[in-house]
Amino acid sequence: ALCHEIMIATINSFVCRGKRYPTAPGVLRGLSAILPRPVTSIHLCLRDFPSYLASAYIEYIRTQPFLSFEEFVAKADLSALSWVPLVRTFGRVFKGAAMEVWDDEFFRRDPSAVIDGILGRPLAGDLDLGGLNQRPSASASVIAEMARIAERAGPEAARDAMAALEKAHPPGPGVPRFDPWEAAEVTALRGLYRQDLETLDGLRWVRLRT
Repeated sequence: ALCHEIMIATINSFVCRGKRYPTAPGVLRGLSAILPRPVTSIHLCLRDFPSYLASAYIEYIRTQPFLSFEEFVAKADLSALSWVPLVRTFGRVFKGAAMEVWDDEFFRRDPSAVIDGILGRPLAGDLDLGGLNQRPSASASVIAEMARIAERAGPEAARDAMAALEKAHPPGPGVPRFDPWEAAEVTALRGLYRQDLETLDGLRWVRLRT
């Protein structure tokens, strides 16, 4: 079974409740109950916190009234910023399952190794993996224009304009992706992420790929 992250919680809960994946325990227990066979292996992909939070923000404002990145982050409980509780939740719900956790950068460098691990056989070489390292994003120009629209016509108008703005101003040469972080913030957030990876690497039931 393939499970996208929004199956266990939505970005809205991150803003409304200040927690990431607060509904994960109940959803995973329900999923375990309806699967036709016991889960024997689990594969999770994790992203570092600077890229995760920036991406989560973009996904949020695509469907919700516009708010600034600073407002988005202020609504969340960043003191609880860790992947470890989520991984432990998977471990508790699917007891005895082998768990492989890989860093998103590892997947982007070598998607074949991840796919072969999931399939249990070397089949990735026969697949067209072109484009796997591409993920939709928004340019800094789009976010700046949305902020201007929100100030002039309201946050709903900015949300409604986003699709057209993304089409008109895609990230590319001379058009940087949205990046809200200062260098010191990136260093601090990546430090938290590395602590998570070290903790996960110490769990005997987790195989870490970085």
